[in-house]
Amino acid sequence: MGLLRFLLALSVIIYHFGRGFPNWFIFGGQAVQAFFIISGFYISLILNEKYSVTDLRSYFMFFSNRMARLLPFFWFMLIFEYIVRACYNGQFIQILPGAGLFGIDVWAMVVFLISHLTLIGQDLFLFLGIDATTGKFFFTGDFMSTKPILHHMGYNPPVWTLSLEILFYAVAPFLLRRSVRIVAGVMLLSLGLRYIFFTSGNWPTEPWANRFFPFEIIYFLGGNLSYRIFALCKNWKHSKNVGLASLCLLLLATVFFNFFKIEFLQSLYMTVTEIYYYPAMMLLLPFIFCLSHNSPMDRFIGDLSYPMYIAHVPVFMAIQGVNVQFSSHLGLALTLGMAVLAVIWMLRPIDRWRAQRLQKTVALGEPARASA
Repeated sequence: MGLLRFLLALSVIIYHFGRGFPNWFIFGGQAVQAFFIISGFYISLILNEKYSVTDLRSYFMFFSNRMARLLPFFWFMLIFEYIVRACYNGQFIQILPGAGLFGIDVWAMVVFLISHLTLIGQDLFLFLGIDATTGKFFFTGDFMSTKPILHHMGYNPPVWTLSLEILFYAVAPFLLRRSVRIVAGVMLLSLGLRYIFFTSGNWPTEPWANRFFPFEIIYFLGGNLSYRIFALCKNWKHSKNVGLASLCLLLLATVFFNFFKIEFLQSLYMTVTEIYYYPAMMLLLPFIFCLSHNSPMDRFIGDLSYPMYIAHVPVFMAIQGVNVQFSSHLGLALTLGMAVLAVIWMLRPIDRWRAQRLQKTVALGEPARASA
C-alpha cells in the first residue's frame, strides 16, 4: 500500500501549496480520512499479529512504540520551524497584548507547550479560541471566526491529524478485537451522530466536518473491517492478481477524485464521490496489501508519506520568499528530499530500535505475538 500512501501525502501537499498542479487530486481533508482507513488496517494488523495487549504493561509497550514512531521526526521539524520563524520575524510564537508569557495565561501556555511537545490534544485547539486581552482559552464552535486564530498560532497546524491518530491508538486495543457486530455498531453510531449534527443546525464546516474524533472514528474502524477481509482472503491464490487491479483502480480514483463535479450531501457534509470512495478503499485494501506487503520498494515509498506530511508546512514556510511561479515545485522537491533522508537516517533506525525493544519484551515473557 506504499504507493497509495505516498499519493495521499502528495495530495495533501498539493491541496495546501499546489499552485501550478492539477486540481483533480483528492482534497486534503478526504486524503486524511483515507489515511485514517489505512491506519485502522495497519493497527488491526499489528494488534492481531504482533502484539497481544492483555495488561497495562503490554498496553504501554504498544502505545509507547507507536509514539516512538511519531515523535522524533516531529520534534526535528519543530526545531526546524522554530529556526525558520526566528529567521523571518524574530519570534517563535505570536505575541499577544494579554498578561503572562507572550500574552498567554500561564496555565494556557503550559497546556499549549505540552500539547506541542507530545502531539496529544492538538485537535482540541480546533475547538478553542484565545482571548487576546486575558490570554485565556475559551470554547468555540467555529475557530476560524476567532481572532487571533489559536490553531494558527501553533507549530505545523496539520499535525492535528496525529492527535486523532493518538486517540485511536489509545482505544484500539480495547475495540479492534471486538466482534464485527460491535465494530459495525460503533461505525453506525458515528455516522448517525454526524447526520444528526449536520441536520440539526447551521454548523460551520470546520472543525466538525473532518476533525472531530467521534465523527472520524468510522474511518479507523472501516480499516479494521478491511483487515478482517484480508484475514479471510490472504491465502486465496488469486488475491495478488485482484490486488493489481485494485491498486490501479484506487490510484486512478485518488488522482481523479475531483475531476467530475458530483452532488454534495449537506446531511452528512460529504460528496457522493466520498460515499463511493471510502467503502471501495475498505474493500480493495486487503488485496492491495496482499500484492505489495513483501515489496521493500513499496514499503520505502510508503514510509515517505509520514515525513512528507510533517515536513511540508515548515519547508514551504522556509521558502516563502521564493518566486511564486516556482515555489510549489521547489517546495515539493525539498519536502521529498527531506522525507528520503528522514526515512534513511531517522525512521528506519527507530523502527529497528522499536523491533528490538519488542523482542526484549518477548524474551522477558511479556505477551506479544511476534517481533515488530
